[in-house]
Amino acid sequence: MFSMVIYNRWGQLFFETTNPAEGWDGKDAPAGVYSWGISYSVMVGKVVKIRGEVTLVK
Repeated sequence: MFSMVIYNRWGQLFFETTNPAEGWDGKDAPAGVYSWGISYSVMVGKVVKIRGEVTLVK
């Protein structure tokens, strides 16, 4: 199980994927601060969730 989400500064979902090989390059996004969250499973029944922020500068 894998999930990655990117939200804009207003909390609106901007990008979502369940493919771990797919990334977000911000190419079509305006400059600004984005929140991200990634969750993945490492063992049966154990899910790791991490989150943070990234500033996109153009």
